[in-house]
Amino acid sequence: MMNIPPNLTIEELWIKFNEVIDQNKKLLAHNIELIAENKKLKERVAELEARLNMNSNNSHKPPSSDGFRKPKSLRPRGGKIGGPIGHKGHTLKFSETPTEVKTIPMYSCSSCNCDLSKEPVFEIEKRQVFDLPEINFNITEYRSEKKKCPNCQHVSKGSFPKNVNAHTQYGSGIKAAASYLMTKHIIPLKRTQEIIQDFVGHTISEATLINFQREMADSLADFEIKSREHIINSTHLHADETGSRVKGKTQWLHVTSTDKYTLFNLSEKRGSKGIEEMGVIPNYTGTVIHDCYKPYFNEDYRITHALCGAHLLRECQLIIDHDKYIWAEKMQELLRMVCSLNSQPDKIEPCIIETILNNYDDVIKLGFRETPYNHWNGKRKNPKQSKAYNLLVRFNKLKDAVLLCLKRPEIPFTNNQAERDIRMAKLHQKISGSFRTIDGAKIFYRIRGALSSWRKQGRLLLQSLTRVLAT
Repeated sequence: MMNIPPNLTIEELWIKFNEVIDQNKKLLAHNIELIAENKKLKERVAELEARLNMNSNNSHKPPSSDGFRKPKSLRPRGGKIGGPIGHKGHTLKFSETPTEVKTIPMYSCSSCNCDLSKEPVFEIEKRQVFDLPEINFNITEYRSEKKKCPNCQHVSKGSFPKNVNAHTQYGSGIKAAASYLMTKHIIPLKRTQEIIQDFVGHTISEATLINFQREMADSLADFEIKSREHIINSTHLHADETGSRVKGKTQWLHVTSTDKYTLFNLSEKRGSKGIEEMGVIPNYTGTVIHDCYKPYFNEDYRITHALCGAHLLRECQLIIDHDKYIWAEKMQELLRMVCSLNSQPDKIEPCIIETILNNYDDVIKLGFRETPYNHWNGKRKNPKQSKAYNLLVRFNKLKDAVLLCLKRPEIPFTNNQAERDIRMAKLHQKISGSFRTIDGAKIFYRIRGALSSWRKQGRLLLQSLTRVLAT
């Protein structure tokens, strides 16, 4: 407050009055700036708090980022303990064709020591032990006969098999075993050397192991083409992408998969360029289940979209944890109901679908009433909105993609198929770090794609790898 001395003339009071008015205007302008700045800071604090509270249960972050926090499942509690209903156990079954039979003779009575050597056997009690045979190299020597023609004196010799082209060489079995260890179980080169040394007493150099991988990948080129064709001809597929470290830099691993085939492709780009390099989505006309990554919505693609319900559940959980909005809780309940119906298609009836659709619209209306819209734009043409508002807009805009699995029960509720297929990329990075070369990464992912496909088809992986090299 300005101090005004007494006994001033009217002119002097008028001057002081104008000074007070100017000072008030400056304070008012400064107050407006502080209010705007305070609003920005509050929004920033809310954004940082939401980011700090993000974990694997309410965002796309992996479980490994949660530290030692006990994981909290989004699944509702159930009374069953153990494997899920319908899960088939694995029991060691008695074999009708044992490899070796050892008879335990009975010479004397265990009670009175009477001689039983000449008594007939009236019953046999059988027990079986399943074990590995002694592992060693099986060395096959090929001998090509040479003969001289008595007529023209020309020397002829027998032709070796086409895959026997050196004086000494490794066979398809050891090559397949090494590729299996390094690719399926992501065992580093040095440890693979040690395992083979312990099994067969022979050391294979790292360079030779790398050549095994390269030869295996070359042999799988035709299978990769077959996988791509099958995926393109499927009614629906799963798609995802994740970072993969190569030569200390981030490359992007793309996956498209079905319940029978898996296809990987490594690219420098995550977006449209990486998707198009794979050669699947641009040539596909079916349904793609994905995580709502924007490049999949390219207008040039002739695909039907289905969004992963598991990601949407986690995003709703973030809004519940941070903003406490009722609409997020109701949407989460609705999505769980859709998931349950998707797993029990015989219970889906037109009236149930109509009820869910109406409830979905009601939740969206509630969300727009409950979630504030940011009108302040400052220097931005479009004001930045909160995560809650953006998620709500996505639910409203992509309603058909969110609920497609309800209308078409053959479409899975989640994108877990692609998540499982691509998860090993992070595991490889965790164990071995960065790939040394682009070629090495591509070789690894081609073999891994084949192994993933064979596992889905119920084939034995080691035998399949051996067969590929032998043909």
